[in-house]
Amino acid sequence: EEILFFSVPKPESLERSFWEMLARLTEVRFVDGSAEEGAPAWNWERWHTIDDAAEALAEALVDADPSEHVVLIPESSEVRRSLRRALAQHWIPLSDPRDPTRLRWDETLKWAMLPLEVVGRGFERPRVISWLRSHFPHPELPRWIVEINTRGIRQGLGAYAGGSLAQMHSRLSELSETLGGRKTCAELAE
Repeated sequence: EEILFFSVPKPESLERSFWEMLARLTEVRFVDGSAEEGAPAWNWERWHTIDDAAEALAEALVDADPSEHVVLIPESSEVRRSLRRALAQHWIPLSDPRDPTRLRWDETLKWAMLPLEVVGRGFERPRVISWLRSHFPHPELPRWIVEINTRGIRQGLGAYAGGSLAQMHSRLSELSETLGGRKTCAELAE
């Protein structure tokens, strides 16, 4: 198995480090459009509409061996709808029919990501209050919110220190220790 990555510009440092990390797990080949020997065969086609392009792709895939082809559907709703329609009309099944945009609207995922957002955004008041309500229900919560607003806290872990917010601050500090700083995907997975 290998990943073929088509890109004209060279990747920037963060993107390059991602690809280097991924290359440790599987073969990654960069395809830049040049006709180098051993490069996968590909061709360019230009279409007037997305629907025309999707239809042509579906027609090309009808007789193809599914084990040799992968179509990655982008997060553009217009392109995704056209591709799904064209593939369905030609009875080409999707191996993963999930809608990628559902992640943006999935409340369970939002709830799970909230602690990371709290830390990543520097303990902004609205995120902290949202986190307190959903992850740390406490009888003192209404008083804490009044105190946060009275102090005029906008962000920063230190702003929540002391006074009636001491217990809440200790929980935020634990959150910062767990999720703060630079982490690799492997560290976050633990």
